[in-house]
Amino acid sequence: MKLVTEFADKYDMLPRGSAIICAVSGGADSVCLLHIIKALAARRELSVYAAHFNHCLRGEESDRDERFVREICRDMGVELFVSSGDVKGYAERNGLGTEEAARMLRYEFFDTVAAKLPGSRVATAHNADDNAETVLMNLARGAGLKGLCGIPPVRDIYIRPLLCMSRDDIIAYLNANSLPHVEDSTNAENTYTRNRLRHDVLPVLKSINPNFSAAALEASELLRTDESLLESLSENAVPIELDEQGRVTLNAAALTAAEYPLAARAVRSAAGRLGCAPGHVHVQAVLELAKSADPSAQTRLPGNVHVSREYDSLVFSSSDNAAKEFTEAFLRWDEWTVLPEAGVKIYFGPNSKGKIAHDENFFFKKSDLCGNISVRPRRAGDRICLNRRQGGKTLKKLFIEKKIPASRRGSIPVIADEKKVLAVISLGQSCEYAAKKEADCVIAVKKL
Repeated sequence: MKLVTEFADKYDMLPRGSAIICAVSGGADSVCLLHIIKALAARRELSVYAAHFNHCLRGEESDRDERFVREICRDMGVELFVSSGDVKGYAERNGLGTEEAARMLRYEFFDTVAAKLPGSRVATAHNADDNAETVLMNLARGAGLKGLCGIPPVRDIYIRPLLCMSRDDIIAYLNANSLPHVEDSTNAENTYTRNRLRHDVLPVLKSINPNFSAAALEASELLRTDESLLESLSENAVPIELDEQGRVTLNAAALTAAEYPLAARAVRSAAGRLGCAPGHVHVQAVLELAKSADPSAQTRLPGNVHVSREYDSLVFSSSDNAAKEFTEAFLRWDEWTVLPEAGVKIYFGPNSKGKIAHDENFFFKKSDLCGNISVRPRRAGDRICLNRRQGGKTLKKLFIEKKIPASRRGSIPVIADEKKVLAVISLGQSCEYAAKKEADCVIAVKKL
């Protein structure tokens, strides 16, 4: 108990008066966690709750675990939240492994419970052996420094007070307090990588150093301080920017100039903002992209994240926030036309000062317009003259001169009649057909 309280205080896990939700599976670790937190409740003025997620993966055994958790929470006087989910179905629908799908659904449930108790924290029963296994598993996969940092004691609302205890310490605690628990039959199988490490690798390392798990925990703590410093240096060397479309941007020159450890962290951090965890090969591809002379080069990362070179920047975007072409719309006289995909609404009607709230106004003589007026994406061969001295230019050339990335050009609204381009939103109006004093109609643009 003292070991846990000292460890928890080191990371400020259990502040006085807080609400703690214990994730309880019914196994030895989680029963130990619940008992210790409950024992600390009075002196720390803690409100203690429990949460159990039934993965429905082991039939009657899963239901047995749920019944056991209900009983032990009732005996301890702890309010329990319970949920279940179709893990296999979720894994199949989303192309995930069973373990990853189970974890995602479980943590989604924990987040939901925490939202019902504002300011609460969720305590999970990860222990020192779990941390050692995680470090070994990441090492076997070729992870970098971050992977060798192991399981963090605190991550957002999640706390791990038992990280300082080994599995043997936990069993000893349960025996000393006559606490029952249930066993997951799959823990005895060597089907999963973690189980093979637990059964075959960890015992060998403990035969060399009986305190191997404690040593791995200490190493993880030291490596986390190094990783924290490198992340801070990376943020200073290669700042990350987020735009209004949810895209993440890095400066290509800064990325190329940075030392590899800092540049690689900047790439992983940028991709992480979009839920992507790139491997070494993906990081290398992005760094090569930063050196590319092609202003429109691109590469793809896991999770459908795209990285495109947009002149001096590298832009990370998901399929959800990538720029898309919009459908052509025709303007009606004296009416507003809304184009949500293009992010604008447009008025076409008589030139009446003070009538239109606008971001841009384009004035014309109605007699200069030919047929229907539309708002559409650019077309091959579109030309416009924005400056009489420079003459007319194709929109393709104009966009290149303005350094508008190729990935964004199809989303820029073009206003045209049946013969010519009249204006390009955010770039300007054709000087060949612009009218001022003699204007009798206006096209007004309001950004949504």
